[in-house]
Amino acid sequence: MFEDKSQFTLLGQSIPEPERDYDDEMVNSEYGQPVAEDALKLYYFNSITDNIGKEDFKDEFIISMQNIKDYEVEDLRSFIQTILEQIKAVYDFEFGELFEFNNWDQINELLNFLKFLEYDHEEFILNTWKYLNPDISGKFDIDKYCSENSDKIVNEIDNQVDSHYYSKMISIFLRTYIKDKLVEWFCNKSKKMRTLILIKLLGERNGSDDYNKERNSAG
Repeated sequence: MFEDKSQFTLLGQSIPEPERDYDDEMVNSEYGQPVAEDALKLYYFNSITDNIGKEDFKDEFIISMQNIKDYEVEDLRSFIQTILEQIKAVYDFEFGELFEFNNWDQINELLNFLKFLEYDHEEFILNTWKYLNPDISGKFDIDKYCSENSDKIVNEIDNQVDSHYYSKMISIFLRTYIKDKLVEWFCNKSKKMRTLILIKLLGERNGSDDYNKERNSAG
């Protein structure tokens, strides 16, 4: 009946609860409609958490964050917890230490880590391949390369963490994620960027100054 959980939440949370005191809530509500605002809030949250690990994540994240960024920290407690739970469920990864999320700076670090995990890793992936320096004279088979060079990939990822600045959460992920799963993540993300990787490698080897121009034309 409903296309996804977010739509169900949006409808369900819009129905007034008879035992709820709406007079007080309307005073504290931004627009005087606490039920509808709660429904929208959950809709935005679910649009992100329900799409972790899915193709639509980037679009849903960007759209929803335009609204979530205006919420108070206290409104984000369950959202943060659900993000951490979904990362564990989808990627089998959890941080080995407890992070506090008491202000927007700390929350943004988690959100930036989530972006890196899902889509904002282009520079990292390209730099890693640059130093992996694979043979691209024949067919560039990313799956085959990753399967045969897992130790080399992990070592180069460590080198990237040592030589570049990454946030604490991203660094913990890259250093502590299970080796096989880290290589799988790297391989899956690389396959979506195969053309850009080849352009980067060819540009490095040919000493080309047209890398950015070629990259843009490749989409």
